[in-house]
Amino acid sequence: MEFTYTIRADNFLEYYLFMVSESKTITRKRNIAKYSFSVIYLLFGIYFFSFSKYLLGIAFIAISIAWYYFYPLLNKRSLKRFYVNHLAQNYKQKMDSQTILNVGTTSIIIVDANSENQIDISELDKIIETALSFFIKLKSGTSFIVPKDQIDILLFREQINALQIAMQDSTNWQ
Repeated sequence: MEFTYTIRADNFLEYYLFMVSESKTITRKRNIAKYSFSVIYLLFGIYFFSFSKYLLGIAFIAISIAWYYFYPLLNKRSLKRFYVNHLAQNYKQKMDSQTILNVGTTSIIIVDANSENQIDISELDKIIETALSFFIKLKSGTSFIVPKDQIDILLFREQINALQIAMQDSTNWQ
C-alpha cells in the first residue's frame, strides 16, 4: 500500500521534542537543574532567616519556589526555540519535500527527493503514534516521520497491524 505525504517543519519539531521528552538522560539533567537550584536558593533563604535577615530570606525562598514551578516551562520554551533554529539551519532541503511510503509484506520502501530506502520488516523496532504523527523507529535508532493529517490513518494502522509491528500509543503526549 502506498502513502504520499509532505514533511513540514512542524512535523520535524514534533519529532525532536518527543524524542527529547522520552530521553532519560535529558529528563535526568532537567530534574537535577530543577531540584538543585531550588534547594540551593531554599538553603540560602534559611541561612538568611537564621541571621534575622528576613527580607533576604523571603526573597530567596520565593526565588526557590518560582524556580521549581517555572523552570520546566522556561526549559521547554528554550528547547523549542533551539530546535526551530536547528531545523531552519540543517533541514532546509528536507522540508516540504514529497515522500512516498510503500508498505509491503516483507519491507517498507521510503522514497523522498534525496534518497530511496528499502527497510526489511525485521529492522523495524516499533511505531510510535502521537496526536499529529507516526514515527517509524528502526532498531538502528533511525526514525521516519509520517504526518497523520496527510494519510488515511485507519488504512495505515491496518497495514502496520498486518505486519505485526509493535505500536507505542503516545497520543496524549504534548
